[in-house]
Amino acid sequence: MELDWIEHKGRKIKLVDYRNLNEDQMIEKFRSTMKEYQSISEPIYSLLDYSDSFVSSRYFNALLTEGAAETRRDKIVKSAIIGLNLAKLAYLDIYKTLTQDNRIRVFEKKEDALDWLAEP
Repeated sequence: MELDWIEHKGRKIKLVDYRNLNEDQMIEKFRSTMKEYQSISEPIYSLLDYSDSFVSSRYFNALLTEGAAETRRDKIVKSAIIGLNLAKLAYLDIYKTLTQDNRIRVFEKKEDALDWLAEP
């Protein structure tokens, strides 16, 4: 499963699209994304879209136990997230607290997220 590239204001950005995925599909997408991140040598700027998806405890557990924090620390410069509701925001707050990852920012609009990712 390949990730989509977006070019915005001269910056290459990876789009990880979780829209409309069920729990199993989200976990599969997460695992394939982490695998693909490992093969990229350049710094990664990522946009994650969780619109119309459900973040389950099983998916969240995979994030915490399958190396997402380590991969993010080694590979990701900044991540913007769109499509979060209150429940998903709560999961994100817990993730950020447990991993001390402060390179993540939430946006309501995709364009605002892309603008932030394109900033130096």
